[in-house]
Amino acid sequence: MSLRVIWVDKTSVIPEFAKGSVLSIGKFDGVHLGHLKLAKTARFLAEKHQTRAIAVTFDPSPVVVLSPGSPIPLPLTPLDRKVELLKQSGFDQVAVFQTGAWLLDLGAREFFDEIIRNRFQALGLVEGPDFSFGKDRAGRASDLCKWCPESGLIFKEVHPVEMEGAWITSSRIRKLLDQGELLLTNQLMGHALVTRGLVVKGAGRGRTIEIPTANLDQLDTILPAPGVYAASARVVGDAGIKDTEFPAAVNIGLQPTFGSFVNQIEVHLIGFKDQDLYGSTLEVKWLSRIRETQRFDSVSKLMAQIREDIKSCKAVHDSQVILNKRVINL
Repeated sequence: MSLRVIWVDKTSVIPEFAKGSVLSIGKFDGVHLGHLKLAKTARFLAEKHQTRAIAVTFDPSPVVVLSPGSPIPLPLTPLDRKVELLKQSGFDQVAVFQTGAWLLDLGAREFFDEIIRNRFQALGLVEGPDFSFGKDRAGRASDLCKWCPESGLIFKEVHPVEMEGAWITSSRIRKLLDQGELLLTNQLMGHALVTRGLVVKGAGRGRTIEIPTANLDQLDTILPAPGVYAASARVVGDAGIKDTEFPAAVNIGLQPTFGSFVNQIEVHLIGFKDQDLYGSTLEVKWLSRIRETQRFDSVSKLMAQIREDIKSCKAVHDSQVILNKRVINL
């Protein structure tokens, strides 16, 4: 993976420009508004002390190493998008631990001394009150409150961001997605959920009812609950239509009208000329949930509902485009 990041493994040397920086360490899954607050705080301290603000994250997720063979939950944000969002949030650079036993077997104090103090030679740390680190996640923010001043480091504990009566956390966002609460999910993240997937052959029913869809597999994020969603979509890497964003209607789930009980994700690109997309990567930006999945008495009733869904999805997409233009012009 050719990302412009600082890769950190057991033997790598931290670049000189990254030493003496203000660090914030975490999974940063979703890069939500709580993470944005961490980034702004780190940015403020870095500018005050004329140094850099660096986000430090993990790849793969520690779960892969700690529970080999167990199902690994998909992320809210894959690594490449996470890096992009962290830099947009205000971090000068992103460092990525290449997760392994060399890292996860370190006790909390060992992690602090060997990684934070010796290798990064950090000026300071910025974390939330629920931050944990070291083997068995034994280290806490309360430990850093003591260890940092003793070692001459700055430590800033940032209070979590609250919205709709609760803290913004990655686990809360996952629960909201599982309930289909996409609008609130996007609000908590401060940006839309984006998923990429490979276009594969489906049953071909979309073409038979003259509403062709792209069936996606090998997804790189978790998905919202089953239902019909307004979205935008673009083909990644196609020289002819690359970066052209189309309004989209997306169905997640079963196809009960056709007697199909296999979960699928089908994307209809509104206004897209029918081209062969098999083998292409499609990027879907999720905007709003339109309705739940339901069974219809006939294919004709289903087609009528799909046409209404497409109109609704197009309206949601267009209103979002208008809103974005207004924001840009403010």
